[in-house]
Amino acid sequence: MFSELDHIRKELGSPPRRIGFMGFGWGDRVFSVPKHLCGLTPKEEPLLDTILRQKDIWKNGQIVWGYVVMANRDLYLPDENDRPGDVVYSLTATDEQAFENLPQIANTLYSEKTSHKELDSYPEAERGVVEHLRQETDRAFGIPLPNSMSLGLVCHLSTFWAHRAHLPGKALGGKFVPLLVLAGKVHDVLIIPAKYWPSSLAVPWEQKVLQRAAKRTISEKRIASHLAWRTEVEKSGPPPAWLDATPESIFGSWAGEVETGISDDQGPHLLSLLSRQEWEFAENGKCRLEFSMQPMVNGEPADDAPDFRSEQSGTFSIHEGVLSVLWEAEEPSGTSLTVISSGEMFDGSMFWLYRTKQPPHEERIAEVTDGGSTIYKHKPRATSAFTPPDMSESNLQAINDHVEEHIGKIANVWHELVSDIVHIDVHVVPPRPERPYYTLVTSGMSDLPMSAPQGAEHFRFAELMICLPSEWKLTQKDFEDERNYWPVRWLKSLARFPHEYETWLNTWHTIPNGDPPEPLASGTQLVGFMIAPPMTTSTVFHTLLVPTLKNIHFHALIPLTSAEMEFKLKYGAEALMERLERAKITEVVNPARKSVV
Repeated sequence: MFSELDHIRKELGSPPRRIGFMGFGWGDRVFSVPKHLCGLTPKEEPLLDTILRQKDIWKNGQIVWGYVVMANRDLYLPDENDRPGDVVYSLTATDEQAFENLPQIANTLYSEKTSHKELDSYPEAERGVVEHLRQETDRAFGIPLPNSMSLGLVCHLSTFWAHRAHLPGKALGGKFVPLLVLAGKVHDVLIIPAKYWPSSLAVPWEQKVLQRAAKRTISEKRIASHLAWRTEVEKSGPPPAWLDATPESIFGSWAGEVETGISDDQGPHLLSLLSRQEWEFAENGKCRLEFSMQPMVNGEPADDAPDFRSEQSGTFSIHEGVLSVLWEAEEPSGTSLTVISSGEMFDGSMFWLYRTKQPPHEERIAEVTDGGSTIYKHKPRATSAFTPPDMSESNLQAINDHVEEHIGKIANVWHELVSDIVHIDVHVVPPRPERPYYTLVTSGMSDLPMSAPQGAEHFRFAELMICLPSEWKLTQKDFEDERNYWPVRWLKSLARFPHEYETWLNTWHTIPNGDPPEPLASGTQLVGFMIAPPMTTSTVFHTLLVPTLKNIHFHALIPLTSAEMEFKLKYGAEALMERLERAKITEVVNPARKSVV
């Protein structure tokens, strides 16, 4: 962490800095007064003085580490609107001292901000600091911290104006920030633009921003999904009960979770409530329910709101597909669930419960990489016998209609002649001027649920897609050459893979062609795939609700090089996606493309 600041000091040089020639060369170092501040005076918005003094700060400011104490909540998600925050820093501490002590100092300050202690109860030296922190619209310009709040370091507290274009990912993705501090009668601080940050500082920061944005997107989808199936239940009625259900057919663990929006008028923030049920049904007729509710903000647990947890035990019985529970309590009460199948239950109002099933192979989870990716080792299913597919739950027509609605007219469907476990078809949409490439989408993968881990039951049903250039050869004769057939082969193989190996596939999973990975065909450096949300379609295409109220998620296959696979394992999927997007690489196959890392 120390070397990052030395890198920036080397880039910018020591004060007084000479920037440009005859007033030129400022480029994107300085930013204009934001539109919503235009017309205000420095008395009305004191940070205008800092914005107007940017050139002086650049020329003469000292480069130090700052640590964010508090910031406008909007700054934690990508946006175009600049916002303020408070940062603590030291002009005299070494980088090592700042790195070691600033987080604790900032935590102390924030604790006092949220404390219920009366302001008058603080010593005079601390009172002004706490008063500023509690008045969130107040601005600070180098407030000195007393020793009792600064661990003995000479520290100051200042308000910064975060210019989005200067932040990796246009949001706050970390607490440590490189600052330029101009110390005079008052202190003016600027966050140094990301273009001067080393990648070791910028990449993890942007990865965190992307993770937050992804969590919000997932939250939005879960809320929309819940509303969709609630609407479907109200319209068509609940799904029919499995009349042949017996206690033996539901022994084991079940779970389900629901996310609901708290308010229709939420402004820039998504406020929601994540509720979860976890059930255990034992052979002795006993059952146990753990219930939890967690307030959420933008897809993450809310810091300022407690969660709720409860646990109940009771006995259960089943009659004509209805599971009745009698709770053990001073005042006995009960509840009921409708058993839909050996893997699904419905509580009649909110919860759709799924049987939770852990991977059957103990050695499956081998390691977790530096980038947070879990590496799985798979064995084939226990029996190698051919298993004809049960197509009674086929979603072929619904998927066909969904593809034609959101992608284009299907010209051909490649039907499997012989199928094992699931029947995989490939729907082909030909190129057209506004979409100049072939689009291939599977159907059949979602006929059976995947063995998703606990907490991911919502993602048990999926289909895959990939795109091919308009000049790609797609006749049966052409497929005799593996250089033409490999995208189709892998599309079908991966659609069957989770059912054959009793596992699951979801976004950001990577699948190599062997260990070590080998090229997917001759003449290409591509050695495997990453699963990602489709990048060539609208987001409306990404999910499809089908009877009986199950969501099918459509995922895209992006072929990767060996270097890209290694980069993803080391730095994470978000860091790789940023590079792929920058190079305009999508699920449209380009066998000759160069690696982005």
